[in-house]
Parts: sequence; structure tokens; C-alpha cells
Amino acid sequence: MIRKRMGLTRAQFSERCDISEGYLAAVESGAKGMRLDTLQKISRGAGVSADFLLNGDAKDENRLFLEFAKQLSPEEGRQAMNLLVTYMNSLHELGIKANRAKEPEQEDDVL
Repeated sequence: MIRKRMGLTRAQFSERCDISEGYLAAVESGAKGMRLDTLQKISRGAGVSADFLLNGDAKDENRLFLEFAKQLSPEEGRQAMNLLVTYMNSLHELGIKANRAKEPEQEDDVL
């Protein structure tokens, strides 16, 4: 659920989307559908495309990440960047180790 991924309460998100909290709750639970104009309000409020809400899209995932990052203080931003760099470096290391494990061992040719 995009609202939760953004770290927003139902009240915060419904205000951001200009829809009632009760209606948002009904949509989230599946009790009510939504019209196209509501879908557009929610996509604008979340900072993603309507297509992402319906189908998902990596480009909009990046936008969601950036929207979250904008809410951080400068210090929190630095800490988050340090964590991200550490995480990416770890993934890179794991990838290198995984590739090494897949490579067949080479034997020295004895003539």
C-alpha cells in the first residue's frame, strides 16, 4: 500500500489527496471502488502516475523514494545516504563473490 510505504497516516494521506479519510479507508479495504478523478487525486498526492498505482513501474518507485527522501532532515539525509552506499557496496561485494563461486576452477596445464 503506497500510503504506508510513504510513512503517512490515513489522515495525512487523505488530506494530501484531497479526499475524505473515510472514503480512503473504504478504497484501501476494497469496500469501494474509485472513479478516475479519485485515482488522479491519489496519484498526485502520492507523487506517482496512475499507471503505477494500477500496474507498478520502477520509474515511479524511484519518484516515491525521492519523495520520501525530501521529508528527511539534512542529517537524516546524510545518514540515509551512508546506509544506502553501504548497502550498495555490500550488494556489489556479494555479486562479485557469487560470480566467483559460479566460475569453474581452473587447473594448471601440465605438459
